[in-house]
Amino acid sequence: MNRMLRQFLCLLILSIGAGLLTWAFHPRAPQWTGGWSAEGAVSHAFVESNWDQILWIDARSAREYDEGHMPGAVLVNEDDWEGGLERLFEVWDPGQILVVYCGAEACMTSRAVMHRLREELHEDSVYYLDGGWDLWQATGGASR
Repeated sequence: MNRMLRQFLCLLILSIGAGLLTWAFHPRAPQWTGGWSAEGAVSHAFVESNWDQILWIDARSAREYDEGHMPGAVLVNEDDWEGGLERLFEVWDPGQILVVYCGAEACMTSRAVMHRLREELHEDSVYYLDGGWDLWQATGGASR
C-alpha cells in the first residue's frame, strides 16, 4: 500500500510539473491575469478599469431589461436574437469590449450569448460579467 501511494504521488507531481511547463511555454496558453478568465468571465475590477471601453449586452428578458439595466446596455437575448443584433449594430463600434450579463451567477444565458456573439461577430473581445446583474447591484456597481 505504501509503495502504491508513493507511485501515485510521484505520478501526480510529474503530471502537475508537465502541465505547468506546457502552460509556461505554450504560445497560446491562457493568461491567468488581466481580469478575465479563459472561459470568458470578467471581474468587477476589470470592468471598473475598462469602463469607458465597454458596451454592455443584457441577455435577460425584455421585462427584466425594462426594470433596470447597465447604462447604455443593449438587449440581446435568445428570445429576439435578430432584433438584438440589429440594436447592437446600431451602437457598436468594432474594437469595443462587449460584456454580456444576465441575472445571477448561476445564469448560463450570458455565457451562451457570449459564445454566440463571438461566433457570429468573429470577435474575441466578448466576455460575460462574473456574478451577473444581481451581484453587480449588490456590490453597488449599478450606481455608476
